[in-house]
Amino acid sequence: MFSAFKIAAGCAGWREAAAYRCVGDLLIERWTGQAVIDSTGAARIGLYDVEAQHWSDELLVALNVLAPWLRPETLPRPVPGGELAANLSGEAAGRLGLAEGLSVVAGAHDQAAAFLGAGGIAGGASVIGFGSSDCVSVGSATRPSSLQGTGFATYRVDPATWVTLAGTAAGGWSLDWFARTLGRPVAEVFAELAAMPPSLLALPYFAGLDTDADARGLFFGLSLETSVPQLARALVESAGFEFAKILDVFRGVGLDPGELRVTGSGAQNAAALAIRASAADVALTPVLKDASARGAAILAARGAGIDAPGLLSQPAPIALTQHPDPATRSWYETQRARYRRLYESTQGLAIPPFTADPTHADPTQGEHEWAPPSAHPSTSP
Repeated sequence: MFSAFKIAAGCAGWREAAAYRCVGDLLIERWTGQAVIDSTGAARIGLYDVEAQHWSDELLVALNVLAPWLRPETLPRPVPGGELAANLSGEAAGRLGLAEGLSVVAGAHDQAAAFLGAGGIAGGASVIGFGSSDCVSVGSATRPSSLQGTGFATYRVDPATWVTLAGTAAGGWSLDWFARTLGRPVAEVFAELAAMPPSLLALPYFAGLDTDADARGLFFGLSLETSVPQLARALVESAGFEFAKILDVFRGVGLDPGELRVTGSGAQNAAALAIRASAADVALTPVLKDASARGAAILAARGAGIDAPGLLSQPAPIALTQHPDPATRSWYETQRARYRRLYESTQGLAIPPFTADPTHADPTQGEHEWAPPSAHPSTSP
């Protein structure tokens, strides 16, 4: 993502590169000899005109002031997802054990593919993907306007559908961090959620926000009685609070999310999903674990001209829809307001990395060879 800025930074090797590729288009070029990138991947680079569907001359000229080594011919050719990119070469076919001439079709990045695979419908059904990031994808027939300042990304997922995305960069990663800190598996930790909402709030911004790179994770309300199941539940609730905030912004810019379908590993934990539904005050329907793979298959079938009616049918729910719990509705309404105030209260409170003051450096540092504690039994705990 944001490859344009990485290229412009001009670190070692980047200025002299013959061409620039993301992993998907690098593979397509190795397989076919053609440098092709799908339009959703191109949109994430930062140089793509999503309306005209080609590299932006305006952005390329502007960036060329900082990075004269970035030229249009060093970038792959963008094509819409579901379009034939090229055919498998004889050399690649021999290495891969496949038939020469197979269709190689442009796909889509994970969340855009998940929108298709989970049965997203422009104006009717949106998709929430639980993974390393938590992402809400809302479809529309035309390009949304008035997204300035939202931090939302928008582009075509296929010729008939625009998808607009927003989420939490470290949704699943924050759960991984918590379990790793405890030295326990994620599934085990989040199978033990507090039965009742705790008097806690968590901010899930462990990797910042799209609109605030300095935002960070936070637990508020800790006491000597706070338990691990309560902390785990607070993290799960924070995802719901964030969804509620994001969905409000979508509605504010005229995009109705409609029904919410859920996919990804987070869709498998019914108790956690129920808590998220209550915290967000929305119904959540789990449809697939691997919707991205299904979406990629839909695009592949289109590009290869394969009639696959099973892929085009709406995926059936894999578990019961989770609805907000009426018993906690009033509590969570208040918590959502507290959640927003907590972020506003800590916004801008960025703590920079520690750097030692060279004027107070220890003059003896480095003079003695370090030895592990086991070498000094008398001082070992």
